[in-house]
Amino acid sequence: MNKLTGRPGLALLGGVGVALLLSGCGNTAPTQGAVSAHTSKKPTMHSSTTAQAGSGESSSSSTSGPAQCATSQLHASLGAGDGAAGSTYYQVVLTNTGDQPCKTGGFGGISFVGGGDGTQIGAAAKRQQESQSRTIVLQPGDKASATLQEVDPGSYDKSTCKPTPVDGLRIYPPNNTESLFVKQDGAVGCAKQKVQLLFLRPYQPVK
Repeated sequence: MNKLTGRPGLALLGGVGVALLLSGCGNTAPTQGAVSAHTSKKPTMHSSTTAQAGSGESSSSSTSGPAQCATSQLHASLGAGDGAAGSTYYQVVLTNTGDQPCKTGGFGGISFVGGGDGTQIGAAAKRQQESQSRTIVLQPGDKASATLQEVDPGSYDKSTCKPTPVDGLRIYPPNNTESLFVKQDGAVGCAKQKVQLLFLRPYQPVK
């Protein structure tokens, strides 16, 4: 996969859970088909508005067995969206493209990026349902997915949101500081950090 150099922006969520609905009015975010991802060389410098790195799995995870899945051996894609009550729900899918099994699980980090240079747009995804965090072993070709809720920015007053077109999503796999980029045509974020549009649940194995 091609490497993408982006400016600091998202960050890595470690741990568990995502969100559910933030009710509101307005149109839902655009539905996307599966798209390919690119590796980012530069990790995000974490701040209070970004996800924390290095804690993707629950505290009960074993340190034995396969190594952690590295960003370089993963491919990210975004499934078709399912709109409901002012939000659209997507499956963020990580596929082990390497030739060795690896382990992942818990949370990664996700944020909108734009400007053609990887600038983070708005707040990073907030974790939800942490109790569902688990360790996942991915054999070559296996997949793990996490539910991402994108709230319609039209649910907020323009002065509160400051609607801003985005290029797509920067995705940090659990326990990694290098990211993947997934293009999302037509998506719009809120430039104001106080508006929370993204909510992420922990990764689960794809049967």
